[in-house]
Amino acid sequence: MRFGLDDNTLKDLDIFSVKKSSVSLYSIFSRTRTLGGRNKLIDMMEKPSADIEFLIERRDSIKWFYEQNISLDVTSNQLDLIEHYLNYNKRCLRDNFADAVFDRLYSKIQTSVSYYTIEVGIKNILKLLKFAEILSKKIRDEDSSRYLKMRCNAVDKLLDIPLIKVVLAEKTLSCFNTNKLDRLLRKQELTTVKEFINFIYESDVFESAAEVVKSKKWSFPEYNNAHAPEVNISGLFHPAINNAVENDLNINGKSTVFLTGPNTAGKSSLLKATGLAIYLAHIGFPINASKMNTSVFNGLITTINLPDDIHNAQSHYYSEVRRLKETALAILDKGRLFIIFDELFRGANPMDAYEASLHIINSLNKINNCVFIISTHIVELATELKALKNVAFKYLESSFHEGNPVFTFKLKEGVSYERLGMFILKNEGVIDALQRAAFKYEVTNVSD
Repeated sequence: MRFGLDDNTLKDLDIFSVKKSSVSLYSIFSRTRTLGGRNKLIDMMEKPSADIEFLIERRDSIKWFYEQNISLDVTSNQLDLIEHYLNYNKRCLRDNFADAVFDRLYSKIQTSVSYYTIEVGIKNILKLLKFAEILSKKIRDEDSSRYLKMRCNAVDKLLDIPLIKVVLAEKTLSCFNTNKLDRLLRKQELTTVKEFINFIYESDVFESAAEVVKSKKWSFPEYNNAHAPEVNISGLFHPAINNAVENDLNINGKSTVFLTGPNTAGKSSLLKATGLAIYLAHIGFPINASKMNTSVFNGLITTINLPDDIHNAQSHYYSEVRRLKETALAILDKGRLFIIFDELFRGANPMDAYEASLHIINSLNKINNCVFIISTHIVELATELKALKNVAFKYLESSFHEGNPVFTFKLKEGVSYERLGMFILKNEGVIDALQRAAFKYEVTNVSD
C-alpha cells in the first residue's frame, strides 16, 4: 500500500530541500557511486510504503550490506558507458564470421565511433558481470535477505548463457564473439540485462545507506503488528543538529501527545526528528535514533511551517483550518496516520486558539487508530485535557540559573509552565531599543 505524504510534509522535514541553509535528508544518503544509483535513491525516497513485508525486506537488504561491509567495484563512468551502449540506436552487428572480421578490420583502418561504442559497452558489461558473479555468490551463500536473492536472478540468468560463460573464461574478446554478444545483449536478452543493471543501481543505494549507519551510528527500525498504533524510539535526534541531544519517545496506550515547553526549548526540532524517523522507517531505511520499534502507518502529515496563502488572500488561521480539514479527510481515506501539529492555531487570537484547540484535541482523542503529537504554548489547555484517557503530557525541560534560562532539550513527562517570551525580548535589547526610539522621537501634543 502506498504511504501518504504531501508536499507540505516534505518541506517541513527537508526531505529534498535545495536551500543552502538546510541539510536535506536526501543529501545525507546521497553517497551513491553512480548516476543511476542516485536516481534510484530519489525514486525510493519518493515512494514510502505501508507494506510491512516490503519494508522488512528492504531494511534487511541494507542491513546485509552493512553487516557484510560490502564495497561495490563499480564506477559512474563504467555504468554511463553501459547505459549509452544499451540505448545506442544503431543496428546490431551481424553475427557471422565474415562480417565480424570485416567490422573489426574496418574499425582498425578507419576509426568507427559505432564499433567503438559497441565494443566498449560489451567489455564494461562483462567486467561488471565478473564483479556481480562474486556479489551474487556471496548473497546466496551468506544469510542475506529474500529480496536480494531474488534480485540475483538476472545475474544468474546471464551467467548461465553459454556464450557469456565462454567469453568470461577467455582473456581477450574475439571479433566473432563481439558481434554475437552485441545481438545477444542489445536484443535477445535486453530485458534481463536491464534487470541486471537495475540490481547494480539498487545495490549502490543499499551500500550508500549502509555507509550512513557506519559513519553516523544510525540504526535499523523494527516493526510491530500491534492492534493500536505503537511507536517506541530510543536515542532520537535531529540529523542536522551538531551534537544533538538524544531523547526517548514512547507512544503506546495513549494516542495523543500534548507537548509543551517555552520558546527555543527545542519543540520544533523534536517534532521534525520524530517525523523524519517515521518517514525513514516507511522507506525501510536506517533511522536517526539508536533504536526504534514502530507500527506501520498509512501516511504521515506534519504541520510545522505552514505558509500563509497570500496568493488567494487567505490568513494564516484560515490556512490552518484548511490543513485540519485536509487532515480529517486523509484520516477518513487512509485510516492509520501519524500526525504532527506544531503550535496549533498560532494564527488565531488567544481566546479562539484556546477554544478551537480544546475542541480539536477532544475530537482527536476519540480517534484511536492514529497517533497525534500536538505542541502548544497554551498550557492552560492541560487542565481540561487531563480528564481525557488517551492524552499523554510531555514537555521539554528548561530552568533559570542566575537569571538566565537553561535548556537541556530533554523530553520529560508532564507540562511546562515556563514562559520566556518577555525574557527573550528584553535579553535581545528589543525593549530597550524601542524605549530609546520613543524617547528620541516622542511627539508632544500642543493645544491651541
